[in-house]
Amino acid sequence: MNELDDFRVTMLARHIDAEEAFVKGDPQPRMELWSKRDPVTLFGAIGMSESGWEALSQTFSWIATRFSEVSNFRIDVELVEVSGDLAYVLWFERFDGSIAGRTVEPVTVRVTHTYRREDGEWKIVHRHADNPGIDPRDADASAARPIVRRPEEGEVISNPIADDVIVKLTAAETGGALSMFESITAPGAGPPMHVHANEDEVLYVEEGTIRFKLGDEVRDAPAGGFAVVPRGLHHAWQNAGSEPARVMFFFTPGSPGIERFFRAFAEVPADGRVQEEFARLGREAGIELVGPPLSYARGKPGWTPSSASHGS
Repeated sequence: MNELDDFRVTMLARHIDAEEAFVKGDPQPRMELWSKRDPVTLFGAIGMSESGWEALSQTFSWIATRFSEVSNFRIDVELVEVSGDLAYVLWFERFDGSIAGRTVEPVTVRVTHTYRREDGEWKIVHRHADNPGIDPRDADASAARPIVRRPEEGEVISNPIADDVIVKLTAAETGGALSMFESITAPGAGPPMHVHANEDEVLYVEEGTIRFKLGDEVRDAPAGGFAVVPRGLHHAWQNAGSEPARVMFFFTPGSPGIERFFRAFAEVPADGRVQEEFARLGREAGIELVGPPLSYARGKPGWTPSSASHGS
């Protein structure tokens, strides 16, 4: 038996079984396969990044509780490479299920794992997962379709930190290429400082003046201006004018997770736990809250610097 076949028999089959147990609520089989020797790292499909076994073990235990009603689980292995005491696997995890109490729907996660042989036994040392945009099992979603919409058309979603968010295009409608939204924002309003793990974002100012903070840079853009936000960049924006502003924003690749985020966030009362719910729901969509809104300097209630896991 060569080293590749040995890896498939001794590690890969066990790992696949462990991932099925994980999404069905049992993290223990997965955790038994991971190395307890640092460095071990996780870049998650819901935007969570962790380093060190203590942090990973806590995260795995928490994430396993988020799944329910899981069925039709399968893993499609695309690539397996073994070289000496290192191995690399690329696969797609696919199942139908509910995440954090949401509606049951198809889920597809693209995952790469790195393995290290320790004392003759294979152990996982790194997992990188992302959402490829759409579920490739859906043939109708494999390609964009022609669409013409009038300005007033789209799914209107209420928003506790803006007047409305309007879903203009979904990932399914664009073959996974992009998701498109419009926001109507009151003077002084805007989202908290945050970062997207999986998507690039473009924001186009249709009406009013928007103040953008991209990293440490702050600039105002009038109607016709725009901002490009690469994934991984801390950013926020705010209506800097005295009248409601209108902003069109796009995510690429398309993100069903962000689409779900806005629908779930709409259910949060404006006078409720807005900050906590933004952070909780955002994590599930690959959005990390890293600071308060730009309006915090003017004493906006309901947000505190302690919401940030990193300084803004």
